[in-house]
Amino acid sequence: MVGTLCAALMALSAAPADAATQPVAISLWAVQALKTAGTEKHFDNGAQAVRNAVEDLPFDTFHGVFTGGAAVAPGGETRLALNDNYTLLLQCQTREGKDEAHVDITVEIPPASPGGPARKAVQSCMVLRTGKMVRIGGLTMKEGEMVVVLEMTR
Repeated sequence: MVGTLCAALMALSAAPADAATQPVAISLWAVQALKTAGTEKHFDNGAQAVRNAVEDLPFDTFHGVFTGGAAVAPGGETRLALNDNYTLLLQCQTREGKDEAHVDITVEIPPASPGGPARKAVQSCMVLRTGKMVRIGGLTMKEGEMVVVLEMTR
């Protein structure tokens, strides 16, 4: 009887925590998308991982600018500097089970004046799903534009 009770307690303590309270793991990439005179699309090593997510865009050259990841707990947030001009702010609103999360995504640019608040270049809320890539575009660069691709990994 004591052995059965101990085994039951061990099984309960080893059970995974509720997925809705666990941090959301997100992989992300930023690529520079360019229109050149090329007739075929070119993806450098930094852009290969997101080729399927961006190849339908009207650009022919893609260069990786940033590759990274973050873990964001429901109700939490994190910031990642994508380059000198853009910072990504991820805020996890809720997590629905192990494969879905509601995330607010903001891309910020530096303040207009020193000491001022960061400005929002893009702001959106999305439902991320495990294994599905989403993208945000329209972020101008000196040449071309930046496209940010996110994927929930767990």
